[in-house]
Amino acid sequence: MHKTKTGFTIVELLIVIVVVAILATISVVAYNGIQQRARDITRTQAIAQIQKALEVYLVEYGRYPAHIGVGTNKPAGFSGTWGDGFSHSVDTAGNWMKNLKNTGIVGDLPVDPINNNSYYFTYYASPAAGYGACKEPFYVLAVRYESIANIPAHSRSLSCTGEGVNFTTSTDGNRAVFSNIKTPGI
Repeated sequence: MHKTKTGFTIVELLIVIVVVAILATISVVAYNGIQQRARDITRTQAIAQIQKALEVYLVEYGRYPAHIGVGTNKPAGFSGTWGDGFSHSVDTAGNWMKNLKNTGIVGDLPVDPINNNSYYFTYYASPAAGYGACKEPFYVLAVRYESIANIPAHSRSLSCTGEGVNFTTSTDGNRAVFSNIKTPGI
């Protein structure tokens, strides 16, 4: 009587291992993409919430809340997009849009879902008379998205020059700029 061996050969086992590895890789990539998209959606919703609070502030006070520069209140290695004179959500002293929070219009203001040296919100408010060619009060909110494809269409580039002031922002790379300026200056 001839006894047959049952089981898998080495080749069959290797094929199964390779197929499982490919499926695991596809799952990890898809999962990371979903997480990235979710964080970018959270950024867009947070910016919309901040914009609504800024408009309520404008109605109540006739101007936008002054920004408090991050100055030395920043994490190690932090370098703000437009410098330390702007308000950044990574401010270690709790000054992120403090003037807006102190009014009670909004409770805790949202920050970037990651909120580190690479992903953070930036806020700037013009004087009541505006800047240069931008004669109305305006604000600028900037945020870096993880994917260019997730940047909302209403993000924009801005330029207000004149009277010795050259305030220029741009949507480049993954950074998006939001503002109330309807017609950017020259």
